[in-house]
Amino acid sequence: ASRAMFWSHFHLKLKRLEKTNERFRLGCLCQPTDMRIGGTDSKLIHEVCKLNPPANVVKAILDITPVREGVTFRYRFNALACDRLNENPLHKVVRGGGSIELVKLLVNADVKRKTLKRYDKDAASSVFHVLAANKAKHQPRVFSQILRHLVLTVNNNRSPLLYETKADKKTPVARLWQSLRKEGLSHADILQDDDFIFLLKATLYHFVSMIKGILKHTPEEKISDDYHTKLAEIEKIPLFRAFLVCSSCFSREVIATVLKILFSTDGTFLLTKDKNGKYPIHCIVEEIHWYFIDTVKNNQYGSGFKQFIIEQILSIAPQCAQQTDEKGLLPLHIAADALRLEHSHKKERLSLVRTIWQAYPDAASHIDKETRLPVFALPVRDKDDGTRPGYLIDDGISSAFFLLRQRPEIIAIACSGTDKNATSEATEPPLKRPRTITPTK
Repeated sequence: ASRAMFWSHFHLKLKRLEKTNERFRLGCLCQPTDMRIGGTDSKLIHEVCKLNPPANVVKAILDITPVREGVTFRYRFNALACDRLNENPLHKVVRGGGSIELVKLLVNADVKRKTLKRYDKDAASSVFHVLAANKAKHQPRVFSQILRHLVLTVNNNRSPLLYETKADKKTPVARLWQSLRKEGLSHADILQDDDFIFLLKATLYHFVSMIKGILKHTPEEKISDDYHTKLAEIEKIPLFRAFLVCSSCFSREVIATVLKILFSTDGTFLLTKDKNGKYPIHCIVEEIHWYFIDTVKNNQYGSGFKQFIIEQILSIAPQCAQQTDEKGLLPLHIAADALRLEHSHKKERLSLVRTIWQAYPDAASHIDKETRLPVFALPVRDKDDGTRPGYLIDDGISSAFFLLRQRPEIIAIACSGTDKNATSEATEPPLKRPRTITPTK
């Protein structure tokens, strides 16, 4: 009762302040409340938003504060006001467990959605990072409403809010994982959390839209502005695919555990082709269109990350090494080929070839149906114009020698031009040389 009475009295004071002249209002509302050296330099709206006030109080402040454009960001007014930490009022609301009505009010007050794209002083946290890290301060239902409203409000990908990592190398979904772990949830429990599943799928949704924009040579792939259409597109994304693409956001221990849980509950994703006729393992080996998040800018987990993912997939589903794509290629064909993986280092290629071969040794006897070359010849083949690809001369020799040492008989298979394991293709006997008759005199 005392809290409601305080905010009612405060709202009444704001209404009286609205009748004063503009200069006096600026002095009351827009001057920093903490001007000490090292202070926060926050304004009245920042301090009010920290206390989780009713939405009508913040609306009263926005109504009587003039809109000023073209001024330095530290002295902007209204919902764009920044303190010394470079945080907007929206940061304060989501950090302190504010209501959904207050979030909608501040988001709608910012027509250009600049508050959603602003990072703090340390360039580590956007509004999404702050919200994900402070889930415990919100009521579960309110947190779900705020998360969906903010994610679905972002109508383009010019600012990669959900998949870009900053100073601390963590995406919002990684911070939400940490927040749920602090609450005592196990890995299996987190994978049942609706908010985590939604943010994971939304991260993939925005990342894919950015990739499509790059492939089409456009600044962005337009995301639907319709709330329900965007929500339906996000929800239909398979959970397994969403985690695989976003796996670089988590530690390797988490990845190994979660992949086992997902495969035990629903492993059909690894055994199903996409619309292009490729299995997930083909896309990962070839890393089609930057398959993993973070490979675009910082690849924080190093060069062996793809090798680790392949090892985990083959440990839980070794039959993936026997899958063929629409061209009849096995994963070993793609991993060993110098042209399909032209920029792979020789040690990475050898390690990847060794891992896939151990899961399916007979793959070394299969002829590449696209190039008609044996597997051992793929690491050292030239381009169609006869030039060498952009790798060192000895880059593919280690892989070629490894494959030859495992199956020496594949040289005879290569010379005969047939595939030892191709049972569906009928092989015709070689044609006899026509007999020539020498005329007699």
